[in-house]
Amino acid sequence: MTARVLLLGLVLICVVADTEAFPLKPYCCKIDGPIVCTTIYNPVCGTDGKTYSSECILCVYNQSTNMPVWIAYKGACSPA
Repeated sequence: MTARVLLLGLVLICVVADTEAFPLKPYCCKIDGPIVCTTIYNPVCGTDGKTYSSECILCVYNQSTNMPVWIAYKGACSPA
């Protein structure tokens, strides 16, 4: 019974994760001091039309410029 409940929970999480509405506010951990990001390339396209190498890098940009750039979609922005 417990395994079934766990499996159902995982399926529901996957379904919800695949139905994100864009533009999406980037998830930025609230910490004191500068945000530190990994070097893993997982690009997102910002609502400003720029590609950010990760959601974390977009958070750093938002923190440094105090600009509310959101995620237009996951992946690199299409060339204009």
